[in-house]
Amino acid sequence: MLSGLHRLFVIGLLMTTLPVAAETAEEAFERGNEAYAAGDWSTAAAEYRTVLDFRVQDARVHYNLGNSEFRLGRLGPAILHYEKAKRLDPSDREIRANLGFVQGYRFDRVEVAETFLLIKKLQEAQEALGLDGQAWIVVGLLWISGGLLAWGLARPGKFGPGYGWVLTALAILLLVTGLSWWNSFERLERRRFAVVMAPATEVIAGPGPSNPSLLTIHEGLTVEILEEREDWIQVSLPNGINGWIATQAVGRV
Repeated sequence: MLSGLHRLFVIGLLMTTLPVAAETAEEAFERGNEAYAAGDWSTAAAEYRTVLDFRVQDARVHYNLGNSEFRLGRLGPAILHYEKAKRLDPSDREIRANLGFVQGYRFDRVEVAETFLLIKKLQEAQEALGLDGQAWIVVGLLWISGGLLAWGLARPGKFGPGYGWVLTALAILLLVTGLSWWNSFERLERRRFAVVMAPATEVIAGPGPSNPSLLTIHEGLTVEILEEREDWIQVSLPNGINGWIATQAVGRV
């Protein structure tokens, strides 16, 4: 049996925890939007982080949090959340535009090899369609090809060479679209990225502080994760240089 004092303590504890338990991600998101509209970037960022505490994975939340962090002058967190938003919705032009704009404030100006115009346009089209858009195109082409094939088999001898050319063109288009989806999946989903969060961190030759330093990179730079060993990760910089940095210096996309 609880004493009167203990019962009052338990009731008071329940009363202080009930509002938190009753809160929803939608309510926190709306409060974040209201704070952002009022120019209260700090409160907005805190509310959007509360939404993420509910394990919500939504491009809008990361995008709005990126906007708030940039307004607060926190470059690393801003780019990190823009990158997360882009990963969740690569077809959103506004996310890509804001990410590119904020990346212009980075200290590091890494030289990147020029991509062929055709490949660049193909990648832009892949990002605009997204994985789901490309998958629907593949499914649509499969249905059309299967329907035409079934129709042709049901009417033997009724179709000339043109029918064969149409099926061949559809097969080629299906193959190209399928390869494009796989390339997008490899490029957008399977590769792991991180953003440098520390003001500056050393890229070293091996996983350990005794290894020689190769160069220094700064907050906001996005790197690809290649390998992990305890407190160190091997990364590839945008210019192709590989090295090791401390895990605590980055935030994972």
